[in-house]
Amino acid sequence: MTTESLDGSELTAPIEPAESDEQVDLKIGSGLHPLRFVLAFLIAGVAVLVLGTAVAVGMSQMYQGRILPGVHVGSTDLSGLTREQAVARLSTEYAYLSNGQVTVVTPVGTAKITYQEIGRGPDAESMADAALAVGRQGDPISGTAAAFRAVSTGNNVPLTVKLDPTALATRLRALTGSNAAHATDAQVVVDGTGYKVSPGAAGHGIDESAIAASILAELTKPDATQNYQTGGNFVDLQPRVTVAQAQQAVTQAEKMTADLPLVLGSQTWTIPAATVKTWIVFGNRSDGTYGPVADPALVLSGITTIAAAQINQTPVEPTFLMDKSTGKPVGVTGGKDGIVVDVNATAVSIEAYLDALASGGTSSTSVTVAAAVTQPQLTDAQASAAMTKMVRIGWATVVFFPGESNGFGANIRVPAQILNGQVVAPGETFSFLNRVEPIDLAHGFKMGGVIVNGKSNHTGAIGGGICSASTTMFHAALSAGLQIVERHPHDYFIDRYADSRFPKGTDATVFDTGSSRVDLKWLNDTPYPIVIRGSSTKGSSSATITFELWSVATGRTVSFSKPVITDVAVAVENPPIYTNTLAPGKTYRLEYRTNGFNVFVTRTVLDANGKQIHFDKFTSHYIKVNGQLQIGSSGPTQGTKTPGPTQGTKTPGPSRTGVIPPSATPAASPRRRQVVR
Repeated sequence: MTTESLDGSELTAPIEPAESDEQVDLKIGSGLHPLRFVLAFLIAGVAVLVLGTAVAVGMSQMYQGRILPGVHVGSTDLSGLTREQAVARLSTEYAYLSNGQVTVVTPVGTAKITYQEIGRGPDAESMADAALAVGRQGDPISGTAAAFRAVSTGNNVPLTVKLDPTALATRLRALTGSNAAHATDAQVVVDGTGYKVSPGAAGHGIDESAIAASILAELTKPDATQNYQTGGNFVDLQPRVTVAQAQQAVTQAEKMTADLPLVLGSQTWTIPAATVKTWIVFGNRSDGTYGPVADPALVLSGITTIAAAQINQTPVEPTFLMDKSTGKPVGVTGGKDGIVVDVNATAVSIEAYLDALASGGTSSTSVTVAAAVTQPQLTDAQASAAMTKMVRIGWATVVFFPGESNGFGANIRVPAQILNGQVVAPGETFSFLNRVEPIDLAHGFKMGGVIVNGKSNHTGAIGGGICSASTTMFHAALSAGLQIVERHPHDYFIDRYADSRFPKGTDATVFDTGSSRVDLKWLNDTPYPIVIRGSSTKGSSSATITFELWSVATGRTVSFSKPVITDVAVAVENPPIYTNTLAPGKTYRLEYRTNGFNVFVTRTVLDANGKQIHFDKFTSHYIKVNGQLQIGSSGPTQGTKTPGPTQGTKTPGPSRTGVIPPSATPAASPRRRQVVR
């Protein structure tokens, strides 16, 4: 064998004879090469690890939801038990921890407190959780090792004892409190001008906290004696809150009382310092110190009000532009996303911001409002795609007579204007009252008629007479074959709501008195948006309201049964009432004569293939109304109580919305029977 030397010359060395195979084998057997030894060790280790992991995984699966073998609490074996079983066993095995009593010796006497009174016993639930976690925590390697240790050598979970400090403090106060002059803490008092400090005062009494501390230290030991004695003497009791601490709290509160800026994107709002001040209260904070804090309930209430009034925005659905001559949708104006504030998250941010101010933070920063974007139910693209295929799928027209009972037509025409062009998305429920509210004078409604306890009051409610609009909408939804969610009949029958297309028993009243609410609702149970077309004529003595529903044709067909009428009660005409509230000879129709009866009618809706979609039974009970006329007289009325046009009937107050149409309007003479119901 030849090698090179350091200086480049060749070096030679004798070549040893080759070893035989036997010699090689013997040599290998007598001593491994270090590298081979390491490799062999690693391979064996990996094999053991893989095998151990497999065993541990198998064991974990076998004992899923149960404690691994070999796990103990003290001398109690919990192997194979579920959590509930372990809790029960530990509670039984260590029930003796509740046996015993504390003897408290004070200058005012000696008293005893049993261990049960202060809740001493085994903390069975936490010990069961700890036992169940043995061999299941950490990475697979450490978990495998822990599992093997638990099985092979056992694993002891410490015995822990629970105690109720509140119950202990309550018992000690009952024993010593009547003999103590308790210290009075200094505190901050809020008045109309600002903050004032009310000083505290020292007290004198038995040191309850020292007694409690000694009891807790002893009885939390598992091997505590069953008869423990302790005591205390009278000491001077110092206030927990000093005047200096209360004054510091005032300083912190004044830092918090500043204008609070809110920001959401490019929009900003400011909560005035005066409002912030109403949110601040004083007490012990989470760190145990006395000081000002933002009351979570007050902050949440405040931000909820601010969000509803200033920040929240309802999403705007796309609006369809209608052809004035045909009523057909011919264009779409874009919808708009809405905003809804997460008041809980925002309130938490405000509390943190105010706490930071109390600690010396700057008020130049702002609080970001937590909010989510709410989208219209219908996208612009969906609206545009549907518009090109839209046809009229349902419609209805009702005659009405403008007069005082319907705000001279305003309470019928305004809903038609409001609903015109509105869109009901697929799957959305249409609510008549939600869609036309607010029903008030500021939005064009006027005083009108309402039926209360079967009697008509012609000017007793804002929006009275609106039921001509709700009945027309009900008819349109019926004719379109849509699912009816809510419908209510009137108190008495109004004949102008029934015609050749819509039989008796298909009227729909709506009203909201503030305490009760009756609505008309239907569901758009088609795959397409529905556009409402509302219109009314301008007649002063007779007019009409029309609702059309436009959408993509579904091929639905609608049919009604013949109404079934029972229990007819015939109305009569009561004698007239003479009154000096009308000019002599003038008449006023208080009530028109209307028969009472029960009626039901059914509606069947079939799809394009003739399969039944809806079958509805509408039941109505109409009361009998006897007619009565008022006649003006210049002479005495012989003591008869003669209410004027708006007297003598209990009606909702102006702030409520009564929207059931009344019976009639004043007539110039008995021959002029102008029905305005």
